[in-house]
Amino acid sequence: MEPTQDTVPSSDVLFTLAIARQLLDYAPVAMLVVDLNGFVLHLNTAAEQLFGYSKEELIGQKIEILVHEGLKHKHTSLRENFAKMPASRSMGEGRRLSARHKTGHSIPIEIGLNPLSVGPMPGAVIISVLDQSAVNRAERAELFVIELKHRAKNMFAVISAISRQIGASNLDHAKFESAFDERLRSFASSYELLALENWQAPTINELVRAQLNFVSKKEAATINISGPDLRIPIDHAEYLGLAIHELAINALKYGALSAPGGNLNIYWSIDEVTGRFQFDWQEQGGPIVAPLQSKGFGRVILEKVVPATFDGIAELRALPSGICWHLDAPISNVQDAM
Repeated sequence: MEPTQDTVPSSDVLFTLAIARQLLDYAPVAMLVVDLNGFVLHLNTAAEQLFGYSKEELIGQKIEILVHEGLKHKHTSLRENFAKMPASRSMGEGRRLSARHKTGHSIPIEIGLNPLSVGPMPGAVIISVLDQSAVNRAERAELFVIELKHRAKNMFAVISAISRQIGASNLDHAKFESAFDERLRSFASSYELLALENWQAPTINELVRAQLNFVSKKEAATINISGPDLRIPIDHAEYLGLAIHELAINALKYGALSAPGGNLNIYWSIDEVTGRFQFDWQEQGGPIVAPLQSKGFGRVILEKVVPATFDGIAELRALPSGICWHLDAPISNVQDAM
């Protein structure tokens, strides 16, 4: 695209640009020269590499070609205000600015603006663009290490608690090993899910299915899972995962998943009016359920640990129709910030 007559630079501007080009072309930082009407007059090799456009493609275009569609109007307004009183300044420090690559993807950047004066008045602006991708990657890596340390500390604390609770049941060595192994597998399932999610909060649906992945296809046909697409904080997900595992193991050994005709309903909901979250596990059609007696690790998880983690209340019942578990907690302790 050729500049229109209104945007053709004067001879003085062209002379100044000729000098600027010699300096900019060898700069390691992406730099563009833009006139006060927003047309690109020149860019260096580093800018070509950063944005994916050649000089021929960008020169003569409005600078908004490098701005994402939804921000073009705002950018144009800011540029026009700057043109009224041009002054050297930086943009993006402490904020998240981004530019649009030729392919459409975002490039995190910081920008420096320096008016290019020809005589008493600025005739163009030199824009220096710093690619923040490497900085952002380093910041993410640092956050990942911090998160990993936290996860490891928490993991060992939970494993220690599992060991103490199972050990307090006075099981023989074989039974202790079996019970301990089952809980560790549950914990590992939750961690595998968190790793797949890049240590971001998983959805409750993903968490439930991860804890039930050991159930055979035949048994899974009797399981109904439903609820809103709700992400749960990582720390809470670990404990809710343990609760689901405890219930699933019991259902497989003694409950609705242990015999033909049984079925399991798992559902959750949120009530915006009351600000509460409800999670329910209901078994039906399985063997007759005996009254709850044991105060083992499973009941500690379901009746004490999980409700305390969510700052809520929980109820475990052995109804004639099957085991039921109900968790009620504030939405603020369940719903992760998206």
